[in-house]
Amino acid sequence: MFTRDALLCKDITINNMFTRDALLCKDITIKNMFTRDALLCKDITINNMFTRDALLCKDITIKNMFTRDALLCKSITIKNMFTRDALLCKDITIKNMFTRDALLCKDITVKNMFTRDALLCKDITINNMFTRDVLLCKDITIKNMFTRDTLLCKDITVKNMFTRDALLCKDITINNMFTRDVLLCKDIPIKNMFTRDALLCKSITINNMFTRDALLCKDITIKNMITRDALLCKDITINNMFTRDALLCKDITIKNMFTRDALLCKSITIKNMFTRDALLDKDILSRTC
Repeated sequence: MFTRDALLCKDITINNMFTRDALLCKDITIKNMFTRDALLCKDITINNMFTRDALLCKDITIKNMFTRDALLCKSITIKNMFTRDALLCKDITIKNMFTRDALLCKDITVKNMFTRDALLCKDITINNMFTRDVLLCKDITIKNMFTRDTLLCKDITVKNMFTRDALLCKDITINNMFTRDVLLCKDIPIKNMFTRDALLCKSITINNMFTRDALLCKDITIKNMITRDALLCKDITINNMFTRDALLCKDITIKNMFTRDALLCKSITIKNMFTRDALLDKDILSRTC
């Protein structure tokens, strides 16, 4: 079927549909649909859908969807979705999503998500997320996240996170985090963290931390830390610390410390310390150099 104007249907099966204007349907099955304008549907199953304008749907299942403009959906299941503009969704399940602009979602499950612009989400589960711009989330679980710009999160669990720009978080758990720019966190446990720029934290637990630039922390526990630039800390416990630049600390316990530059400390306990540059300390309880 080829049509350029309006298609109003009910309870029909359509194969190999091409339309450029409006498709208003209810309770239909569509396979291999191509449309460039508006698709308004309810309770339909769509396979291999291609649209460039607007797709307004409710209670549908979409497989292999390609859209470049707006997708407004509620309670749908989407597999292998490709979109470059805006995806506004509620209560949907998305697998293998590719988007370059904005994804505004609530209560959805996303697997294998690729996005380069903005992802605004609430109460979603994301697996294998790749994003290069902005991820604004609340109460979500993210596994295998890759982002290069900004991640603004609250109350989320992140596993296997890779980011190169800014990570602004509160009350999250991060495992296997890799970041090269800024990590601003509060009250989060971090395990296996790799960062090359700045880590600004408060009341966090870090295990197996690797950083090359700046680590600004308060009230944290760090184990197996390796850093090459600056470590500014207060009231922390550090085990197996390796640093090559500056370590500025207060009221910390350090065991098995290796450093090659400057160590400025106050009221700390250091055991098995190796340093090749300057060690400026005050009120050190014990050390072995």
